[in-house]
Amino acid sequence: MSITDLQKGMATLITVFHKYSGKEGDKTTLSKGELKELLSTELGDILGKSSDKAALDKIFKDLDANADGTVDFQEYITLVAAVTDIGGATVDEATKRMMTFLLDHALSRQYNFLGRNGKREFKALKLYEVIYGGLKKNAMTSQITRKDAEKAVSKWLIGARDRGGNRQARQATPQQGL
Repeated sequence: MSITDLQKGMATLITVFHKYSGKEGDKTTLSKGELKELLSTELGDILGKSSDKAALDKIFKDLDANADGTVDFQEYITLVAAVTDIGGATVDEATKRMMTFLLDHALSRQYNFLGRNGKREFKALKLYEVIYGGLKKNAMTSQITRKDAEKAVSKWLIGARDRGGNRQARQATPQQGL
C-alpha cells in the first residue's frame, strides 16, 4: 500500500513539530524560543532568518490561542491549516491566495520558480511543498499535477514585479530610448 501525498505531509508536520518541541521543557508544546528556531530553520528562506522580535512576538501571540505561553500541536496545525484552507476555484486563484497570504511584495520579488537571473529558487523551498499540498487538498484543485502547480506558482512569481504599486511606478517613469 502506497502512502498518499497527504499522509506524507501529515507525517512531515508531526516530525517537524517534535524536532523542535521539548528542548526547553514540555515535549508536547513549543516555547517561544523553540518556535523561533522552527520558523528560522524551516522557513528561514521565506522569513529571511529575521531576528525581528516584534514579528516573532506577533506570530507567537497569534498562534498561542489559549495564552498559556506555549504553542501546542493543535495551535501549530492552525498555522498550517490557514495556508491550506485559503480556497480558490481554480489552480491560479488558489495559488494566488496562498502566495499572497505567505509572501509580501518585497519578498516575492526576490524569487522566481527556478532561481534564474540572480533571483532565489522558490521550487527548492519546503514552502512550495506546502502550497502543492494545499492545492491537492482543495476540492476544486485536487486533480492537479506538479506541472500545473509549477506553472501557477511561476506565473504568480512573474507578476511580483508589478505588485504593491510597482506597475504604476514603472509606468510613471519615462522610458529611455523611445
